[in-house]
Order: sequence, then C-alpha cells, then structure tokens
Amino acid sequence: WVGRISSQDKADLVPLLAVLRAIGRERPAAHVHLLIAGTPRDVEAQILATETERLGIANHVIALGQVPDDNLPTLYQAADVFVSPVDSTQEMFGISVIEAMASGLPVITTSGVQEEIVGKAGIVVPQESPLRLSRAIESLLNNEEKRKSLGKLGRTRAEKFYDHRRIS
Repeated sequence: WVGRISSQDKADLVPLLAVLRAIGRERPAAHVHLLIAGTPRDVEAQILATETERLGIANHVIALGQVPDDNLPTLYQAADVFVSPVDSTQEMFGISVIEAMASGLPVITTSGVQEEIVGKAGIVVPQESPLRLSRAIESLLNNEEKRKSLGKLGRTRAEKFYDHRRIS
C-alpha cells in the first residue's frame, strides 16, 4: 500500500490484514509480506498495530512510514503485486495505482473509480469482498506469467493515458 492511511477518508487496511493472514495460512512456506508506505494518523497506527498482533502477522507487515517520492519506484519494483483496497466514495483518484502500473507492477483494486484507471490492465474485485480479494492476490502469487502480463499491460496503459506529458 502506498498512500494516506485512514479508514475514514482513504483506505481501511484492516480487511487487507485479514486477507494477508488467510493467504499465510494457505501458503505457510511462502514469504508473503505487506509493505505499507504512508503515515497513518495516531489512531490508525494503533489499530493497525493491534490488528497485526491479534492476527499473528506482525512479522509479515512492514510499516515504512512516509516514503519520499524519489524512493517510490524502488519500492514498487521490490513488490510482486500492488493492492489498493479503497472505497470509491473515499478515493476520487488513485495516483498510487498509476505509479504502480507505470512501474510494471500488476495491480489489484476494488470496483469504482479505480476500476476506470486500471481498465483491463489489472484485476478488479468488488468492494468489501475479502474472499475475492484473497483469491485475486493468490491468483497472481501463483502465476508469474500472469503477473508479468498484467504488469506489461499496466505499464502500457499508464504510458498511454497517464503520462505526465500527456496530461499536463
């Protein structure tokens, strides 16, 4: 995740923590981690810390805090999949989704505004559907060719529609 962390006006990451736990149970030998780049409000940080401990996944969640923009490409390239579980009433545009696509990273997002950004170049799951989100993540983790294919499609789409020279 890259972006502001707030269940009130951005993205509630607690359901994603439950999905991470479920994937870890399905793939105990896998090294699945959630990288979180962004500064949560104090209450959100406490909620995330409490939930990771309660779910037993504290060793699989890495909260990086605020990451300088210059370091974001490296962060995206270190990941296998980018997941953006935002509520379309909270997120009006997804710059982090475009950044991930431009980095060649396969994207999974929820239906709504970000669905328009991703188009056919990513996986879109219904909002508030942890099971579908989990299946989408696992489908990419289990299929390197699909990850590469969606990554290429995403990069092409980002360059075609969201290149800063085209939209400035």
